[in-house]
Amino acid sequence: MRNIGIKGKILGMILGICALFGIALTFVYFSSAEKVEKITVLQEEIVPKSKLYRDQANQTEERLGALRAYLLYKDDEQLKRFEQITASLSKTQQELLNDPTLAKEVKDTINASTEWRKLIESTVFTAAKEGNWEEATALAAKTRQQILDIKVNFTNYRDAEDKKEEVALGEIEQSAQNMKTIVLIALIVCTLLAVALAFWFAHKLVEPIQAIDGKLRELSSNEGDLTARLDVTSNDEIGAIATSFNQMLDNLQDLVSNVKETAVNVKESSEQVNIGTSSSMEATTEMAQTMSYLATGVQQQVASIQESSVAMDEMAIGVQRIAESASTVAELAVVTSDQANDGKEVIEQSLSQMTTIHTVVGETSDVVHRLVTRMQQIDKALESITTIADQTNLLALNAAIESARAGEHGRGFAVVADEVRKLAEQSKQSALEITTLIQQIHTDTKEATVAMERGQNESMSGMTAIREAEQAFSSIVGKINEITYQVQEVSATAEEMSAGAEEVNAALSEISSISKDVEAQTMKSSEDATEQTEVMKEMAATSQQMTQVVEELEKLVVQLKTN
Repeated sequence: MRNIGIKGKILGMILGICALFGIALTFVYFSSAEKVEKITVLQEEIVPKSKLYRDQANQTEERLGALRAYLLYKDDEQLKRFEQITASLSKTQQELLNDPTLAKEVKDTINASTEWRKLIESTVFTAAKEGNWEEATALAAKTRQQILDIKVNFTNYRDAEDKKEEVALGEIEQSAQNMKTIVLIALIVCTLLAVALAFWFAHKLVEPIQAIDGKLRELSSNEGDLTARLDVTSNDEIGAIATSFNQMLDNLQDLVSNVKETAVNVKESSEQVNIGTSSSMEATTEMAQTMSYLATGVQQQVASIQESSVAMDEMAIGVQRIAESASTVAELAVVTSDQANDGKEVIEQSLSQMTTIHTVVGETSDVVHRLVTRMQQIDKALESITTIADQTNLLALNAAIESARAGEHGRGFAVVADEVRKLAEQSKQSALEITTLIQQIHTDTKEATVAMERGQNESMSGMTAIREAEQAFSSIVGKINEITYQVQEVSATAEEMSAGAEEVNAALSEISSISKDVEAQTMKSSEDATEQTEVMKEMAATSQQMTQVVEELEKLVVQLKTN
C-alpha cells in the first residue's frame, strides 16, 4: 500500500467493494440456478405426468360411462363418444410410453387398458351389433372390475405425482426462504466490510494530512521548530507532499541559519566599518597633503622623461643599422649552408655507389672461389677418367694377347679389343687436353681473384676516404648552421632592441603624457580627499543605523529553532 497512489487506493477500495458484492451475487446466482433447475424439473416432468395420469383416470371413467350408456340406451352416439375417448386415451398413453423413465407398473397398466379396449371391441361391441344386448351387457359386466382397477392405478399414479409436486414445491419454498436469509446476510456482511474498508482507507488518507496540518500549525506559532520532520511512510501523493514539506523545512532551516549568521557578520562588519571610517577620515586628510607634494614631483619627472626620449631615439637608429648588417650576414650563411648540404648529398651518393661496387666485387669473388672449387672437382674427375683409360688400355692389350692365343676363333675379339684400346687412348688424350685447359683456367682464376681482392681493398679505401669527406662536410654544415643560428640570434636581438627602443620611446612619451594627467589628477584628488572626508562622516552615521537594524533582525530570527 505504501507504493500505491491515492488514485490507485481509491480504485482498489472500489474494486474490493465490487468484489465483495460480486462474490455475494455469484453465490446468489448459483443458488438460484439450483432452484431454477428444481422448478424446471417440476414443470417439465412432475406436473405433466400428474396431468397425464389425471387425464387417464378421468377419461377411463368417461369411457366406462359411455360404454354403460351405449349398452343401456342402445345409442350409437355413445358408441362414437366411446371411440373418441379411446382415441384420446391412446394418444395420451403413447406420450407416456415415449418417456424412457416411465415405470414398469405404469407400462403394465397402459397395456392392460389397451387389452381391455380390444376385449370390449371384439366381444361386447360384436354382440351388440348382432342384437345380443343382454350378452353384451353380461360380457361388459365381467370386465368391470378390470377397468376399475385400471382407473384406480392411474388415480394412484396421479396421487404419487401430486405428492412429488407437493414435496418439490415445499423444497423450492424452503430454498427460497433460505435464499432470502443468505442474501440478507451477504448484503449485511458486504455492507459492513465495505464500511470498514472505507473507514480504514479514510483513516490512512487523513492521518498524514493531519500530521502535515499539525506541523504547519506548529510553524505558524511564535515558537516554530524548524528541526522537526514528517515521517514519510508511503510513496503516494500524500507521501510526495510530506517529502516536499520536509524539503521546504530543510531549505527554510538553512535560510534562517544563514540569516542568523549574516546578521552577526553584518553587525561585526558595521562595527569594523565604523572603525575603518574613522581611520579613513584621518588617512584622507593626510592624503590631501601628500597629493600637493606629489604634484610638484610629477612636474620635475616630466622634464626628465623628455630628455630620456631624445637619447632613446639616437640609440634606436644605431640598433637598426646593426640589425640590417646581421640580417645580410645571416642570408650569406644560409646560402653557404645550402651549398654544404648539397656537397654532403653528393658524397652520400658516392658512398652508396662505392658500397654497391664493394658488394658486387665481393659477390664476384665468391663466385670465382666457387668456380675454383668446381674446377678442382673437375680435375679430380679427369684424373679418374685418365686412370680408367689406362686400365682400359691394359685390359685391351690383355684381350689382344688372349685373342692371339685363340687363333682364328679370337680374331674378331682381337679387332674389338684393338678398337677399345684406341678409344681408351683417345679418352686419355682428351682428358689430358681438358686438364691442360683447366690448369690455364685455374691460373686465370687465381689472377682474377687477386685482382678482385685488390679491387675490394681499393673500394674499401675509397669508402673510407668518402666517409672522412662526409664527416668533414657534416662538420662544416654543423659549424655553418651554428654560425647561421648565432647570426640570426644577433639579427633578432638587434631587431628586438630596435623595437624595444621604439617601445621605450613610445612608453616615455606616454609616461610624459600620463605624468601630466597625473599632475592634473593629483590636484583633483586633493580636492576629492576633502569631499571624501565629509562622505566618511555620512557613512559612519549609516553604519550606526545598519547596526540597529541587524539587532532587530536577530531578535526576530532567534524565535525560530534551527538546531
